[in-house]
Amino acid sequence: MVTATGEEAKAIMLKLNETESYYGNDRLEYAKNAACNTVGIDTFWLHAKGKEEKGVFARWLVWDYTKNNMGMTLQECGNIFWHDHSTVLSALTHFSTEGLPFLIGWQKEAYEDYWASMREYMK
Repeated sequence: MVTATGEEAKAIMLKLNETESYYGNDRLEYAKNAACNTVGIDTFWLHAKGKEEKGVFARWLVWDYTKNNMGMTLQECGNIFWHDHSTVLSALTHFSTEGLPFLIGWQKEAYEDYWASMREYMK
């Protein structure tokens, strides 16, 4: 066990926070890129305000990952794409135990491919 006080402790905490933020940003960017690659869209559509079906679904995938694997709150998840927490909550219900059986066609395939990619990344 190592103890630090004063300026030394402050420097250690700043370094830990930088590292956590750095790796958190890497994970978020990977999640965004994986979602776009999975559904076959440019990242522009991920951040677009419109309701283009694949863009919306890609956002849902990112929110599912960030909420369940990065420990973000609903509001923090919403802030990624400038949406409120209720939009995130609504989206996440599609990926709940009750909602998953209703994913069909390309959405079901995209969901499975995305999580396969994310599991590989998290190894």
